[in-house]
This record gives sequence, structure tokens and C-alpha cells, in this order.
Amino acid sequence: QVSSGGTPSRKHPAYFGGEIPWVKTTEVRDDIIFTTEETLTTEGLNQSSARIYPVGSLIVAMYGQGATRGRTAKLGIASATNQACAVLTEFHETIKPDFLWYYLMSEYDDLRALASGNNQPNLNAAMIANYPVPIPPISVQREIIQLMQSGRAAAARLKDHAAQIRKLREAEIEA
Repeated sequence: QVSSGGTPSRKHPAYFGGEIPWVKTTEVRDDIIFTTEETLTTEGLNQSSARIYPVGSLIVAMYGQGATRGRTAKLGIASATNQACAVLTEFHETIKPDFLWYYLMSEYDDLRALASGNNQPNLNAAMIANYPVPIPPISVQREIIQLMQSGRAAAARLKDHAAQIRKLREAEIEA
């Protein structure tokens, strides 16, 4: 199932600042989303086409001229999204959501190339819904998921280590 969210009118400040997390495409960065920059009130949700998506839903950013369009994310919290996010839910039993997520991440450049429009090329929900995805057996999907999770964990450790070295170097230079 591929759908999108919505944005309540900014003319009504009472629609924002509530308890409902609300994802914008700038927060879609090939990672799991646990917090959002903005939130909606129940009234804001009800007065827009936004709806709450469950944990585990996948997001593809449909708009964005810079690096944003084509990026993906996975919801780590139930959240609403704006209309620039395509949200994938209700996965068929033959595909593991994490496999699909990793596959879509690997297709970043090809997804971006699908965009159409003159001033600012965009993707749409139909383009994403019709994007071809190879579906290997579940056992192979699980192997790919495990490899990707291990690789992402190793990359995160290296990034943390690099940050520590940078701080030590800065401290030495200041001393």
C-alpha cells in the first residue's frame, strides 16, 4: 500500500505543537525516525489529509531538489507525514519490509531519475508503487537484511570513532 500524508493550514497555529509526530521530507535520511521536528494536534490531523502511519512503515521522499528526493526512512514511531512523503504500509507476505527498505536505498539514483516536472522534478505515489522490485526468497531477504544491519552498525561505530578522534585532535590543537 502506497499513500501520502498532508499538511494542515499554517494559518492555524492550533494545528501544530500537539502530541502527534509529523515527518517532513527533510527528516527522511535513510535512517529510522524516532523523533520529528514538528508535531500536530488532533485538530490539525483532522483538518488535513494527514493520517497516522504505524511503526515499521517505510517513507520515500517525493519532493526535493537537493539530495532529498528519493531518500528513504523507516518509522520507529507511529507518525503522520506531509504530502511530500510516500508512505509504504501493509506489506505482502512475500516481502520483508527491511529488505524493501534496503533495496529502495540502493536505488536512490534511479528513483530520483524517475521524477518529472519542469521547475522542480518530483516523484509521485504511482511512480513509487509501480517501481520494479526483485523479490528473492524470504531466506535470501533475511540474509540481505542481516548483512545490511551488520554493515550499518559497523559504519555507525566507525563514524562514532571518527568523531572521537576529531574531538581529541581539536583538544590537542587547542592545548
